[in-house]
Amino acid sequence: MKKIFLSLLVVISLFMITGCVRQSAKDFKEEYEAINGRTIRDDIKYRDLTIPEENPYIKVSIDDIAEKIKNKETFYLYVGDPLCPWCRSGLEKMIEVANKEGIKDIYYVDFWDDEHNEILRDLYSIEKVGDEVVITKTREPEEGYKVLYNAVYDFIQDYTVTLDGTEYTVGQGVKKVFGGDHFYFQDGVCMKYVSLRSDKLVKANDPLTEEVLKDQEKMFTEFFAKKNVCTGDENC
Repeated sequence: MKKIFLSLLVVISLFMITGCVRQSAKDFKEEYEAINGRTIRDDIKYRDLTIPEENPYIKVSIDDIAEKIKNKETFYLYVGDPLCPWCRSGLEKMIEVANKEGIKDIYYVDFWDDEHNEILRDLYSIEKVGDEVVITKTREPEEGYKVLYNAVYDFIQDYTVTLDGTEYTVGQGVKKVFGGDHFYFQDGVCMKYVSLRSDKLVKANDPLTEEVLKDQEKMFTEFFAKKNVCTGDENC
């Protein structure tokens, strides 16, 4: 009787976990497809996406990710947003490759709210004062983001802001997690990184040519290949 009871508990637990993941995948699909048909600016349309019902994304908070890092867990992470054009340029291929490689869970954190306001990272303003360019921090990052930032520092890009078409580095050694960034953590240590941005795509909303799709597939397949795990000092 005791064995039967324990077996039932295992079945119920598995059912609840599976249902949760399925709901997360459904929510992710609805969240990204809801932007289809909307415009960004200057009448530029967001890229329409068709997200499979079976996708690996599970939405969590940045504090959840910070805890996973502190607890030395092994997991995949995606930082992005439905309103991020570069995210939308590679998600369909990323999901296709992830499903093919048998990746069940990729945790996902939003960095904007529904109005495109920053809710995660630090922010800077830039202006011309006389002949000088002045860059000022206008928002401190969330505490959870600080944990993530320190953990992925060797992989991410310099933080730049643009004024009159010219890019300026915010400060020496200041970096930023960009939309579309994916990370693989092993025992709480970031081991691999890939962006959804293909070098073959000049602008986020340019057509996804065969060349772009092949480049995306190569990038994402290499990202999920466990045999090629490396550190930020190597060419992943």
